[in-house]
Amino acid sequence: MPKTVLCVDWGNVLFKFDGKPIAKLLKKGRKEILLRDFVNPHDKNLISAFEFYEGLKSGNHFRKEVRWTEFANAYLECWIDVNWRMFSALENLKKANRARLVTISDSNHFCFNLASLLFPKAVDLFIENGREQFILSYLERSLKREKNPFIRAPSKFGFFKHEAAFVDDKEYNLEAWISAGFDKDACFLYKLGSARNHAQFEKFLDKHFPPK
Repeated sequence: MPKTVLCVDWGNVLFKFDGKPIAKLLKKGRKEILLRDFVNPHDKNLISAFEFYEGLKSGNHFRKEVRWTEFANAYLECWIDVNWRMFSALENLKKANRARLVTISDSNHFCFNLASLLFPKAVDLFIENGREQFILSYLERSLKREKNPFIRAPSKFGFFKHEAAFVDDKEYNLEAWISAGFDKDACFLYKLGSARNHAQFEKFLDKHFPPK
């Protein structure tokens, strides 16, 4: 059965994102702490960007003294560019009225604002009849792996689970999608930078959103 809604992740799907500028500010061996104590709470809107910075500073996690402005600029540098190959695929899908686009992304308030300022054309893909189609972890206070964003999307934007497909770069998010009751055959694991994988994604779109 053809789908009508494509749910799209942002980081390393629609946007090229690399956390190395933040990681370079930290002492070695801090990755697990960074994710558990700072990134995940930040993405769930439990701490602000400045509290993120203060926590790293007070916890003595920085390699050297880091000012807030330096930390904020490192966050900015994580956003590399739009994945224009994905952008074109989504834009063509939308222009042909083959799908409505909804973003379901683990995104904090700070990153969401940065993406909106840096790449407005890509963010505007998710406007439908004047309404933004955003399911963001910081608004839902829940990560995708916790399933709540997936459960929330159909009721918020008026579609049934069997009508939707999903693309993400993390396998555990696809598992959460399936666990939340969506079609296991209607999700795609995207690999940024792989031309072969993107060609497979185009076939995935043709299968679930056949050209009219």
